[in-house]
Amino acid sequence: MNDGIGQLVAAAERDGAVPLPALSQAELCVLGAAGSSLVCARTWAWWTGLAERKRADLALRSLELLAVRGLIVPEGGRDGGTAADPALSIVLAARARPEPAVACQVPGQEASFQPRLFGLSQPGRGLRVLVRETLTGHPAGPDGRAEFGTACRYALLTP
Repeated sequence: MNDGIGQLVAAAERDGAVPLPALSQAELCVLGAAGSSLVCARTWAWWTGLAERKRADLALRSLELLAVRGLIVPEGGRDGGTAADPALSIVLAARARPEPAVACQVPGQEASFQPRLFGLSQPGRGLRVLVRETLTGHPAGPDGRAEFGTACRYALLTP
């Protein structure tokens, strides 16, 4: 386990929860996380409803914002790849291959805003942590604009 990821898991085990970086709907889509495991219908409908040119523009701008926030960094290799921050890596891993995936139902809350839990297991240890995802109604763009969709909030929890 990567040292940074190990530190986040240890903090969640010690404290019960650790905040992870919020992501916009656009960032989730650009990183390929919105279409894996539990698909957020609200996010996917927003993304696929954009014109192709708008999606391409948002993809570039989303990657730039992820880099400015330090969530992705150039690896410096010949292929021009990038590496993800440990906190972002946890979110992406949990959304890509959750063990288990859980959709919650909170009474009185609209279905698209219900929390989702994505489990991360470790061979020989079973379920280690859960990533809680909550889609908000808060615009994710600069100055409160909704150009990047709305914000998704994340936390790392212990089971």
